[in-house]
Amino acid sequence: MNQHLTDRFQRIDALEDRYTRRIRLALLRDLERALALAAAGAMPELIAASVSTKHLKAVLHELYLTVMVQEARFEYRHLVREQKAATGLPVTDWLRRAKNFIALESSKAIVKIAETTRKEVRQVLKEAAATGKSIADTARSMRSQITEFNTKRARRIARTELIGASSAGSYVGALSTGLALDKYWITTADARTRPTHLAAGGQQVDINQPFLIGGEPCRFPADPALSARERINCRCAIGYKPKGALRTGSLDL
Repeated sequence: MNQHLTDRFQRIDALEDRYTRRIRLALLRDLERALALAAAGAMPELIAASVSTKHLKAVLHELYLTVMVQEARFEYRHLVREQKAATGLPVTDWLRRAKNFIALESSKAIVKIAETTRKEVRQVLKEAAATGKSIADTARSMRSQITEFNTKRARRIARTELIGASSAGSYVGALSTGLALDKYWITTADARTRPTHLAAGGQQVDINQPFLIGGEPCRFPADPALSARERINCRCAIGYKPKGALRTGSLDL
């Protein structure tokens, strides 16, 4: 792995614990209304539908804005230094692109996360009803089980969204150089890697064209456009080369 990519992953690692804690808290706060309704004996579908995205949305929007601009800056400087493009940092353009991405793209991830929570709430309520639990016991069971569920998934969400934001920021930074570039998919090659991501290693396309990962088009690793099976816990990276240059695409860990 070259130093540029090593540094990118280290920046992600440095943020993971902080955002894991914040996402866990946001998931719990977004569950408060549902817990109150469960304690009041509301209908299961009303309880599930009341799961909010307000606090999660705030945390992820901050994550995307912060990380995208940070990684755009690093990628831009790296490519400009290597290719001698026009200098100057187009920070305003990065902020605009990051805000557009948040408005149009990050909602896809948030919707999927919230629906997973609602699905788990429905399952807990179904099991409580099947065993004849009282309203009070149902509410306690829901609080306990969903809290444990969200605690376990908070790190997975943090890692996935940090990879997505880092990849998106890198992509924005590369686009803003104005250089004629290809992008290539860099696979983390180990026993945990999806077969579709192993197969994608080294895939090289024009910077404005999509990769195909497991038959799904995407712009970069952990793109919100990908399905959960191709996105969650993705550990791949994106690289760039001048037009016509070839590059292998795997990270042996």
